[in-house]
Amino acid sequence: MRRMPASVAAAIAVTAAVTAAGPALAGDGTAKPTWQVDVGGDSSHFAKNTIKDWQDSYIRLGHAVSDTTQVHVLHWNSHRFGEVDRYFEGGVAHMFAPWARGYVAAGGTFAADFSPQRRGDLGGAVRVMSNAEGGVLVATWLGIDARHSAYRTGNVDYIAPGLQQYLFDGRAWLTGRYYFMDDELEKRWVGREVRLDWQVLDRARLWGAYKDLPETTYNVTAPDASRQAGVVLGVTDAIDLTLSATRGYPRRETVGAALTVRF
Repeated sequence: MRRMPASVAAAIAVTAAVTAAGPALAGDGTAKPTWQVDVGGDSSHFAKNTIKDWQDSYIRLGHAVSDTTQVHVLHWNSHRFGEVDRYFEGGVAHMFAPWARGYVAAGGTFAADFSPQRRGDLGGAVRVMSNAEGGVLVATWLGIDARHSAYRTGNVDYIAPGLQQYLFDGRAWLTGRYYFMDDELEKRWVGREVRLDWQVLDRARLWGAYKDLPETTYNVTAPDASRQAGVVLGVTDAIDLTLSATRGYPRRETVGAALTVRF
């Protein structure tokens, strides 16, 4: 796992491009990875509740088609309430300039039971402060994310402005967002999320988060809040292992694991 340099703080995860002359080369003459595969899953247990355990799994394939553009496809498999939903998505992320980035994605679930039948995501961010010399405050990004989800019972939409602050030569970064959501009954909700990532070693990153955001489950939106923590371990320069744990409401405990491979 490679440390994120301060000079490219908060940049989208776009690896080197395959150019007309052939694959881009790293400093040691080897080809830089342009593909990334993420495979993961989690299991949720509800204490003192009649809800059966939930199991979710996913596989995501990303490819850097240029130095500034990455495309991806995603398959998410959810087993909840004794039913299985399969969600598919495609998207693209682009760095318009060193100080501006954006993304768009769209997907859907065939014969959805509890997942969105259709979903669209759109967002971007601009860097409003950069300190090339490093130090405590390295870079500040302001962003906005929007999502439209069509469930069997109606549409759920949100807009989420946010801030990402890189600290201590880029070894730590703090992310915060506010969510303004309209649910399937056209009720307005306001949520918030804060997360801290800390690169404790070149191959070890810790993160923790708190989220107070309604969740739409089985086509109904209800209050939810959770505390999350995890660790990302760089097994090699090309392989990362992620372990995470979440405790949410109502008495929902989730453990997860994911593997990232770049080639």
